[in-house]
Amino acid sequence: MLPKKNRLNKKEIVVLKKTNNDLLQGKNFSLIFKENPNVSKVALIVSNKISSKATLRNKLKRLFYKVFLSVFQKNKGEFLFLAKKSSLNAQLEDIKQDLLDFKKNIFSS
Repeated sequence: MLPKKNRLNKKEIVVLKKTNNDLLQGKNFSLIFKENPNVSKVALIVSNKISSKATLRNKLKRLFYKVFLSVFQKNKGEFLFLAKKSSLNAQLEDIKQDLLDFKKNIFSS
């Protein structure tokens, strides 16, 4: 789990969804990103539509945060990830590749 200072709260999530930030599509996740040089905050939304079982949703969150910490360790910004149905069957390597692709798209330009 991430420290509280590195997690987006519900108000920040709503603001990110409503603003006209770009939505990047990946194989297993979508990403809404907002540049913020002061903080690094992240949230992952795994809807009931993805899986009705909370244990599967929580397992996906644990895997995601584990990979996120290794990939986006020193990058600043507000990251809102939206899980897709295909993410339930994703392995650790698939999630890592998806996040590396997002990182390349965001920070290369």
